[in-house]
Amino acid sequence: MNYLLHILVLLAIDVPLVLSLTLMAGYGGSLSVAHAAYFGVGGYFLAILTTRFGWTVAAALLLVPLTGAVLGAATGAAAARLRGDYFVLYTLGAQVLFVGFARNMIPVTGGPFGITEIPRPLYMGQPLYSLSGFALFAIIVALVCIGIIVLATLGPSGLAARAARADPMAALALGIAARKIRFLVVALSCAVAASSGALYATYFGFVGPDSFGVGKSILLVAAALLGGAGNVQRGALSACFVVVLPELLRFLQLPSQLAAEFRSMLFGLFLLLVLLARPGNALSQSRRRP
Repeated sequence: MNYLLHILVLLAIDVPLVLSLTLMAGYGGSLSVAHAAYFGVGGYFLAILTTRFGWTVAAALLLVPLTGAVLGAATGAAAARLRGDYFVLYTLGAQVLFVGFARNMIPVTGGPFGITEIPRPLYMGQPLYSLSGFALFAIIVALVCIGIIVLATLGPSGLAARAARADPMAALALGIAARKIRFLVVALSCAVAASSGALYATYFGFVGPDSFGVGKSILLVAAALLGGAGNVQRGALSACFVVVLPELLRFLQLPSQLAAEFRSMLFGLFLLLVLLARPGNALSQSRRRP
């Protein structure tokens, strides 16, 4: 039972995280490889507020999305001006910069050793050490994040974002500010990613630079592409697949080092299959040539 609750908490962390990148790619027209960095910003920010300034987890969780949105505003400003490969390179630089900062700014981030003893949220004045209690808390946070994403994709706002992504000039002719919409979508996406990072930090009680590296960003990109950019339902299913797959490997009872390498190989194969399955990939284009 505890193992299933653990899986449920992991899903509550990763499903909103993948959906936030799906939102950015599908409605903002920008595919970021720095999403793990914003995930890490949320984790580090909550860790610093709770361990060094005495904030409660609930109070820190209210501020974390705002921090993610503010830092994501820089990415949003770039998204309004950069497209395609240029934006990907920009976000890759931001990802590398974040990991370097987390690894070397020891007085702030703890360096390679990270920050430990991050507290759990309180319920009636007592920490939520019960796995069932924390799972309920994580589900509530995840549902709030998912609800915000769904609301952003429905109605006139979602239609305007799709129009701006499909044809910015035509959208501008209809009075839709494409750059402003991309800016807001990216900021919202980063705010949700930071919230997931805060939930990760308070659950595991530890944050470190290795948890938010480029590999995590690439895995998130693969999950978002598998679900389809802008598709909330399939994005949630792909996030479940990414969470459950490593857990299934535990039943093979492989040595820990071999299991880690095997998991990396599977994720690499998974990414290749995702790229080959996308319409308009290089392989399909070469077959169409006479």
